[in-house]
Amino acid sequence: MINNEFYIQALEILADRRAKNKALEEKRRNEIAKAFPEYLLLEKQLAKTGHRLAMVILNKSKNALKEIKEIEKENLNIQDRINVILKKAGKNVDYLDSIYSCKKCQDTGIFNNKRCSCVEEIARNIAIQRLNESSPLNLSDFDSFKLEYYSEKRDLRLNMSARELMRQNLQMCRDFAFNFHVPMSKNGILMIGKTGLGKTHLSLAIAKIVIEKGYSVVYGSVPDFLRKIEKEHFSSSEADTIGVLNSCDLLILDDLGAEFDSQFYTAALYNIINSRLNKRLPVIANTNLTAVQLKDRYSDRIFSRLFSLEVLSFFGEDIRLKNH
Repeated sequence: MINNEFYIQALEILADRRAKNKALEEKRRNEIAKAFPEYLLLEKQLAKTGHRLAMVILNKSKNALKEIKEIEKENLNIQDRINVILKKAGKNVDYLDSIYSCKKCQDTGIFNNKRCSCVEEIARNIAIQRLNESSPLNLSDFDSFKLEYYSEKRDLRLNMSARELMRQNLQMCRDFAFNFHVPMSKNGILMIGKTGLGKTHLSLAIAKIVIEKGYSVVYGSVPDFLRKIEKEHFSSSEADTIGVLNSCDLLILDDLGAEFDSQFYTAALYNIINSRLNKRLPVIANTNLTAVQLKDRYSDRIFSRLFSLEVLSFFGEDIRLKNH
């Protein structure tokens, strides 16, 4: 369950959108009325037909059907005359229609006697923003990723140079970012390698592109996320970190394997990864552990899920040392 505080903020945002849309509707109406004064007369006539129609239906007269057809004909004639005005003004016929940010609930926040999905989405995005505030998303970009920091010397283990390998990794990350959508057929990416080899840089470069495409991204370290989840689980907190992690469009898990080894943490981590992959919501996970160390540390269920991701191996010298 998302914190009620976020739903209250979501409703405030919806009210603000509603007010802005109403202001835009009035601005458009005044614009047309100023250029074409006859529009105001047609608007009044249209309102009268609506009132007459309501009275006919309410009174249930014997000639109601005939009167309704006459009113509808008159109404259509007025609409046609308004459309002619809009055409002269160079506007679409829907230019004076009501404006809604959410057409489903018409910005009321309620649809089918339930909270509309637009409110859920706004509240979820507020929760994501709040979560990211505690693990700042300092975005990188692909252009600032320097391949020259990696050796051109051929590595017998890789059967290529570290630079060649990193060029491949860079291209795969770019492809993932620029082709991102949800649900996604690819489960995500598992980046394996020692610290300082560019895993976080490429993860945040992906995040930047994905955010620019309009998707929600949550980034943070596994230890921090699991501590929050544990605190919420054993308290009366309304916060729902695990719910946010399971529903954002892209989840980036940094420092996988650095968390305290406990049964609760292991279960929570499996819940997150398994839930997301079942919903075809991708995960990017970064770890300083080797594949062998990951297998020793985690259960077969987690290991299997992790290695269903696209595995990118990072080799070379700590590039942070070369930046100074």
